[in-house]
Amino acid sequence: QRRVHGAADSVCSSSPTIMFSKKKDPLVSDAAPAADNGEGSAAAAAGALGEVPVDPKTVDPSKITKPLYKIKKGDYLVHVHLLEARGLVGKNLDGTSDALCKVTCFGQTKTSRTLKGIGPGSTVWNEHFFFNAKEQEVDDIEAGKINFTVYDSNSIFRNTVIGAFDLDLTHVYYLKDHSLARAWLGLVNTGGKDHVEQMQGRLKASIAVLGPGDEENIVDEYTEEEEGPLILPPSIRLTGHQLKWHIYRAEDLPKMDVTVLGIGAGIDAFVSVEFAGKNKCQTKIQKSLTPVFNETLWMPVSLPVSTDNINIRIWDRDVGSADDLVGSHKLKFKRIQNQSSGPFWVNVYGSQAGVEGKNADRMNRVPEHASAYKGRLLMGYDSVNDKKPVLKVEPIRDVPNAPADVTYTLRAQIHNGQLLPAPGAVSKVAMTVTIGSHSVSTAKVSLKNGVANWYENLPELELLYPDDIRQVPDVFVYYTLHMSIGDIKGRSTQHVCFKRFSAAELLGLDKPANWHWMLPDEALDKVEKKHKGGVVCFRVALFNAKVPAPRWETNIRPPVLKYELRSYIYQARDLPAADASGVSDPLVSVFCNGLKFETPHVNGTTSPEYYLAYRHQVELPLDLALAPPVIVNVFDHDVIGENDFLGRAVISFERIVTEFRQDGVPVPVWLPIAMNFDEPAEGQVLVAFQLVPAEYAHKVPMIENIRPAMEERVVEITCLGLRDLENHGLVPIKKPFIEFDIGNRDETDAIIKTAPSCTPSSINPNIHAVIPVTLLVPVDPLYAPSINCRVYDHLFGGISTPLLGTFTIHLEEAVKKLIQAKQNAINQARLQAQQAAGVLPPTRNTTER
Repeated sequence: QRRVHGAADSVCSSSPTIMFSKKKDPLVSDAAPAADNGEGSAAAAAGALGEVPVDPKTVDPSKITKPLYKIKKGDYLVHVHLLEARGLVGKNLDGTSDALCKVTCFGQTKTSRTLKGIGPGSTVWNEHFFFNAKEQEVDDIEAGKINFTVYDSNSIFRNTVIGAFDLDLTHVYYLKDHSLARAWLGLVNTGGKDHVEQMQGRLKASIAVLGPGDEENIVDEYTEEEEGPLILPPSIRLTGHQLKWHIYRAEDLPKMDVTVLGIGAGIDAFVSVEFAGKNKCQTKIQKSLTPVFNETLWMPVSLPVSTDNINIRIWDRDVGSADDLVGSHKLKFKRIQNQSSGPFWVNVYGSQAGVEGKNADRMNRVPEHASAYKGRLLMGYDSVNDKKPVLKVEPIRDVPNAPADVTYTLRAQIHNGQLLPAPGAVSKVAMTVTIGSHSVSTAKVSLKNGVANWYENLPELELLYPDDIRQVPDVFVYYTLHMSIGDIKGRSTQHVCFKRFSAAELLGLDKPANWHWMLPDEALDKVEKKHKGGVVCFRVALFNAKVPAPRWETNIRPPVLKYELRSYIYQARDLPAADASGVSDPLVSVFCNGLKFETPHVNGTTSPEYYLAYRHQVELPLDLALAPPVIVNVFDHDVIGENDFLGRAVISFERIVTEFRQDGVPVPVWLPIAMNFDEPAEGQVLVAFQLVPAEYAHKVPMIENIRPAMEERVVEITCLGLRDLENHGLVPIKKPFIEFDIGNRDETDAIIKTAPSCTPSSINPNIHAVIPVTLLVPVDPLYAPSINCRVYDHLFGGISTPLLGTFTIHLEEAVKKLIQAKQNAINQARLQAQQAAGVLPPTRNTTER
């Protein structure tokens, strides 16, 4: 139901179907409810859920409110935040597509990057496009559209259209704040068989249309948690579907309510099921930590839907304030559609008990990000197509039995931890392993230089859970602080970091202890940055009683040996820029089993050179397979405050040279640097490490000067131009230029700039510059330097030069070509000398040669 044009007080019957899942349309007033025949009509029941749209022909025009805004003549800006796509129809033989999206508005077309091998699941672009139009008439805006077309990209043949969607500019402009947040757009084919439009997938985008005097008020960083409306072309018909949720009982719920005297706690529990946003159906309230519900929730749905996520949530009812969300479990609609199942247990996850705040709320809503088990729910479901789905709740008379349990054994070995955080007044630290409501902990030990040594076999836990491993709760391994002073709630024991495993990951796992990066609990907010969680060596496994469990060793504390660790720090490249100018002041920090040292920082670059050698004493296990890794952190040096973390590389001692070498340092390797252990690499660092037993260190010489052999060369950069530049914020690009950084910012002649250009256009300027650069280049291409390049805009006569982007020119290939050219010249000279000496016959012609 959609008001298309503001100039008329009528509803266009050919307007797109829109289904709101978060809030109702600000343009349409409340309509009278449809008649109920006793069971509830499909439109009325599903309309209450915001899933079934009202037929525009049945709406009284007098019930529709006037537009909130009036279109004015002047300059307009359209901001499109292209988020993701789901359910794309594959065009390749394997059912995938190389998806790209073109967005067209005001006669301008912007193209997203191409995502390779995309199947019917979700694919994320998370790209921003801006469209500017000068001196637009009112009629231009009323007739204007935004076109979204998704293609399967082809390198040889023409791109194949997957689906498209047209959206009126007025559709967005008349909304509150002139914006549409996280809307799902139904993509249709542009002329299929018999010209019948069919759904080809869904596109998620946020859109703002701004005219004279308007300010953008939409801030939506990409997130999978929030769902907006589903907007469908008028040719797509909706079909009814009935979901029945059988809610039986819950166990292991946390205590949420506290009495006036602070003793005796409980919960006023109820269960809700949410599908496509905040629309939900829920059970009655039960005052119990083990509530019994025995209710069936009938949920009407109209297909297609805007999301695949079904959220099962447990709540605590509060009188006089908002209800507290205990935790959630997520199901996928595609996996249960047109099926029946149950009863089965679903495990509910959220933040740790008693923790509040924004991050705690997020964990309670999004179970994948949760840090704690919050209970489990016995339930079942039926999913069937139904032309007239209904919304109702009915009791369950015949309650089935829960799944039968089998015996499991949980084992854990905890060795030691490195780089462990110690926020606040920490007296001791421990490790805690939990599964469901069961837990076991190590002894409390002291933390020294970020290192804790436990070397414990924890007591085994005997557990009863269903044979279906999917119904067994996840295992949480916590890094636990024991504080000498409690927090404001009196808690002196806090699980500040964790590692989470599914039961299936650990079932029957009989691998040696390994190093695991711990994740700070963002809801607890004791360890404020993700890279500070530390790394712990442990071994955890889950065994089913049906299969005999193997024996584990009992004495796990290894013998140790003193070594001399020799560290060679060469250079780094392609580091993230920490400053607005597009550069950083990088330094390298090395940590190993309590040893920590760092290099001096290099000013103004993302490809620093160090060429420094260090030697330190370190104690490590005799079996280096059990030794902690060498952790190489890269920071941006700040004069005031804490240095900014740029990334981390990790190298195990199994990859470190340990043999005695008389011919110099070991050959360095380029290691990838990542901001976090679960994120893609952002740069590299060139380092080498060598271990020498301390008692023999004096016999093995160490070379201090590790700078490679250099030769002076002229690097000639032919710069043709720039293409497809993106606006910085809402200000259009004027005259971009390129800055080539061949050194660091302490050298005034190390920066070379091209002239600003806007020919033929500011977003596709031609540069036409040949830039010769004299450099000292290493003879060995392994050490070849990089040229940092930054693109700026030239605004207000050069008063403002905002950064548009960066790129790097690696000289490694150029050095390899130079070496090859030298070798070719030597080979040619040798050939000519041999021919002149009569050793080889002369070559008759060039072609033959």
